This record gives sequence, C-alpha cells and structure tokens, in this order.
Amino acid sequence: MKTEHPIIVGIDTNKASHVAVAIDTQGTRLAALSILTNPKGYLELERWSLSLGQVVVFGIERTGSYGQTVWKLSIGRFLLSCLI
Repeated sequence: MKTEHPIIVGIDTNKASHVAVAIDTQGTRLAALSILTNPKGYLELERWSLSLGQVVVFGIERTGSYGQTVWKLSIGRFLLSCLI
C-alpha cells in the first residue's frame, strides 16, 4: 500500500530470516514482508521498501550479528538507518 506520508520500516532479525513491517508516520500499518537472510532476500527487502514510498527510517533489531548485513546494505539508501 502506498502512502503520501513518510514511512518507517522496522525489522525483526533472526538467523535464517528477517520480518519487516512498514508503517507511516500516522501509525497506519502498510505492509509486512518475511525474507530469507541471503542476497536474494536482501534484494527483495530493498525493492519492497522502495515500492512503498518515501522511507525515512529503517530500524533494525540489534540481535548480535543477525541484523548487521541488512543494516550495512541500508546505509545511504534511507534517510536514517539505525540498529535498535
């Protein structure tokens, strides 16, 4: 679902997969996506995120090293990319 409001993507990281949820700044849940933690999955996550509209925050759960790859790939692609 596209929105005119800025978008926040939050990612729950696990060893084999990540689950992303997108909300807008009004708190409306827009979509969710589950990916495998491999290059194909990261590309799917990037394309999905960009298809939603203007992503301003990309928040990634900090669980040891599980979120490191997706965090590194998101740097510079979104206004703010952070480990939470």
